[in-house]
Amino acid sequence: MLTRVTLVRHGETAWNADGRWQGHAHVPLNAVGRRQAALLADHLAQTGTLFARVVASDSVRARETGALLAARLGLTLSVDARLRELDIGEWQGLTSEEVRTWDAERYLAVEHDPYHVPRPGGECGAQCGLRAATCLERLTDGAPGAHVIAVSHGGTIRNLLQHLGLARADRVVVGNTACSVLAHERVDGVARWTLESFGAMPHLAGPVRVEVEP
Repeated sequence: MLTRVTLVRHGETAWNADGRWQGHAHVPLNAVGRRQAALLADHLAQTGTLFARVVASDSVRARETGALLAARLGLTLSVDARLRELDIGEWQGLTSEEVRTWDAERYLAVEHDPYHVPRPGGECGAQCGLRAATCLERLTDGAPGAHVIAVSHGGTIRNLLQHLGLARADRVVVGNTACSVLAHERVDGVARWTLESFGAMPHLAGPVRVEVEP
């Protein structure tokens, strides 16, 4: 029996706009991010898909995105810390250029093999992908035949796909509120995952406008 997961990256934050690495920092959505999430919520409601539940990372930006989706779909939001972004430790809050400037040696080591080399004081991609996969397997095993939404983060989604053998984390880009659909089934007790679609953003066909009150 196929169970589907729509993986959603959270909406934009001020740190996204500034190119700052967020990791586990609790950065809220900005106005653009809230608008992106609202547009996605409308789009998902209009597809007619019967979603069973919405679960989100416990980071603020993911919870805010998930709450907008759940409210529009008439569902209750639950949270799971295993869907958090890759823990980037000492580099949290910095831009890639800032890290290159003051921590060049460790930056180059991670850049050479980001999936296996941990960030200073943080995780490697493999650790991140494993915890996210553990979350999704429990989620799908608990809702056979259903379609669930999981709101997570760009790095987590990329590393999850590599853990599942579906994509290389360093070769894919996940936009804010992009949706990817995974299908899950168990064959002789072994989990089998298929990537049905990746990075779709039909709800953002044009620029996201944000009205500013005078």
